[in-house]
Amino acid sequence: MFDIKPRQSKKFQNVENIKKGNFDNKAVFQKKEKMPLSSTRKNIGLGVILIAMIGMFVFTDLTSVDIFFWLFFFAMFWYRLDSRISIGGALVGLVVIMFLSAGQGFKWWQADDLMEQIAVGVYFFLVIGVLKQIWEYKTESKVYKPGIRQSGVKSS
Repeated sequence: MFDIKPRQSKKFQNVENIKKGNFDNKAVFQKKEKMPLSSTRKNIGLGVILIAMIGMFVFTDLTSVDIFFWLFFFAMFWYRLDSRISIGGALVGLVVIMFLSAGQGFKWWQADDLMEQIAVGVYFFLVIGVLKQIWEYKTESKVYKPGIRQSGVKSS
């Protein structure tokens, strides 16, 4: 009388559609959605960052800029921030360096030391961004489907 079918997961439905030749590019190569952070995780991260900051200031000889980059590195992974944030910071630093170097023709404008410090910061931002991209690539769920090219066209 009633035909009750068991509910299938989306992943299984995608595989079945691919086998039949009916598939959607977006559904097959879709990125896994990130889970939102809980308030407990946010509070623990903030506490760890504050304790680490105090500990680094008191027990190490690191400068405040070095401590900032270490804490930024930790926050990028703890809060699951996108790698584009770090790379965007590097691009902003490069634009600042460009404007500072444009003013080097004036005698009253000497910013060589400042430009060098910003360049080191740009390098740190880029390293953190690339490490985060490698992490995202490794942890991202990529499903390889034999017989299907990246374009979504079934190969023969």
